[in-house]
Amino acid sequence: MTTAPYGSWRSPITADLIVGDTVALPEAWLDGDDVYWCEGRPKEGGRFVVVKYGVHGPAEDVTPPSFNARTRVHEYGGAAALVREGTVYFANFADQKLYRQSLADRRNPLAKRRNAVMPMPCSTAPADG
Repeated sequence: MTTAPYGSWRSPITADLIVGDTVALPEAWLDGDDVYWCEGRPKEGGRFVVVKYGVHGPAEDVTPPSFNARTRVHEYGGAAALVREGTVYFANFADQKLYRQSLADRRNPLAKRRNAVMPMPCSTAPADG
């Protein structure tokens, strides 16, 4: 057995061992019969993903792998995303811009031909042009 001064030994218990498989669930929303939640994933660099669970299928990610539904301001009580009528509006952490995404858009072949598979930025222009 090796003896070392208090607090200087190497422990086999690391922070990654303790929280590496932990999934954070900071927010949840109801939209009709569907449930959405924001899921923090340590194994994906701490990325936050909006996930949908509907009565007609398994849970699936709404935000694509290249997006992180998180803001700098939500840490003070705001929200990084919201859901309305099947469309998710979320802030992307990398650029802090607002985006909208729908699973229906991703399944629409016409939308895919128009390169609309990825979330679309929310316009900052007034509705009347």
